[in-house]
Amino acid sequence: MSKIAIIQRPPVLLDRSATIAGAVQSVAEAAAAGASLIVLPESYIPDYIPQDVPALAQLFPHPDEWINDGDSVVVDPQGRIVAGPLHREAAILYADIDVALVAPARRTLDVAGHYGRPDIFELQVRRTPTTAVRYVDA
Repeated sequence: MSKIAIIQRPPVLLDRSATIAGAVQSVAEAAAAGASLIVLPESYIPDYIPQDVPALAQLFPHPDEWINDGDSVVVDPQGRIVAGPLHREAAILYADIDVALVAPARRTLDVAGHYGRPDIFELQVRRTPTTAVRYVDA
């Protein structure tokens, strides 16, 4: 069995240093509790909202407000929820996962799929570089 920890806490809005300090504190707490895998959400560090966004104060009037409701969960290899969800609650979810169940669960993931429809779907990979965002002035 391996203990995993899912950290859910709101970032300190537009304060990267304070957010990272909180993350480090939570990671240390989870490690002290014996977690061998510690996970934070992908958009946890708050540099994704530019300071010059028009009406920023109206959009986010309360710096402590949750931008995302969280709803973190731990799901075991059989797809059962074993901890959570946490809704707008700063906490660390812990769960013991039997890692021996991971490989058999992966074998059930049919990525090509019996539902594959090459007659209507195809995957194309563009090998030339391109930009993700293009600004157009109307």
